[in-house]
Amino acid sequence: MYRTRMEKGKIKNIQKTKAFQGVPVKQEHIREAFEFSYSMAFGDGFHRNKRSGGIHHRSAYEVFVNTFRGKIAEFVVSDFFTSQGREVSQIDLSIMGVGDWDSADLLVDEIPISIKATKHFGQLLLLETKDWNDSGQYIPNLSHEKQSNYDYFILVRTKVDIPDKNNSLFSKEKLKKIIFEKHILAEISGVLSNCDFVNQIIKYKYIIYQNDLLNGKIPMDADNYYVHVAELESIELI
Repeated sequence: MYRTRMEKGKIKNIQKTKAFQGVPVKQEHIREAFEFSYSMAFGDGFHRNKRSGGIHHRSAYEVFVNTFRGKIAEFVVSDFFTSQGREVSQIDLSIMGVGDWDSADLLVDEIPISIKATKHFGQLLLLETKDWNDSGQYIPNLSHEKQSNYDYFILVRTKVDIPDKNNSLFSKEKLKKIIFEKHILAEISGVLSNCDFVNQIIKYKYIIYQNDLLNGKIPMDADNYYVHVAELESIELI
């Protein structure tokens, strides 16, 4: 499948768009994702505070928001495959310290899948270049005897109407109240196979570079491989 490139130069404009068609996320998933994300951001867990190759240091609150969005995505994908009668691994909700992380986001019929999450208006699947070698293996896992080969990447867009950045110190109960007052929506936006990732995206350097301006205004924090959401495959591919 041919995939559209953005133009050369520092300004990178989205070439194709896809409308968001989210559905409500189950309250039980919101509750579990909240508890996990709060512990990872403000408790005993560990999430890196900047992207691979990035320069922006995330606050604990930003870590919470990103982790929450990602865990919601895992629940949504798990529900989809479970409803199809597929064998799906259990979502990992254990609180991990420095140097510990799960091997794969999900195993579906023993197929390792990496799940990525972005905002509901996002139009790109982004994969940080420093995380992946030319064979499409996840570099941070290579030295830890963890899953480094993923057969597929699944992108989930989520509508979570809470501030991404906030300098005020929310108590846990206040933050929980804010979360549960919102209508959180999610959409399984599409799939990229590892084969296409290696033979097209990596090989032909579909890269948006650090400090490039996305749509002329959003500076990129790190080098990323990219695919337009509109050009991802259907989840039925898996």
